[in-house]
Amino acid sequence: MGKSGRYLARVDGRISRGWAAERIDKVGFHDSSLPLTPDEAAALSDEILDVISRYRRPEKDGDTQVRVPWAAFPRKTRPETS
Repeated sequence: MGKSGRYLARVDGRISRGWAAERIDKVGFHDSSLPLTPDEAAALSDEILDVISRYRRPEKDGDTQVRVPWAAFPRKTRPETS
């Protein structure tokens, strides 16, 4: 099982441990591969981090901590350096 499969299994385990139905219906898990240049990958990461920062605020009643992992890295093996 790959990393995304292991992560999804952990998420499934958390869901099965009593999340409320209104939370389960809102859970999202996405795993995408995109053909990007290094500059595009950096821009994508910057944009996603900007979106995440817009949601940062003090906790209020009814909130639940939500984990938002993010990574953007090449899928190919790193070339050898001389």
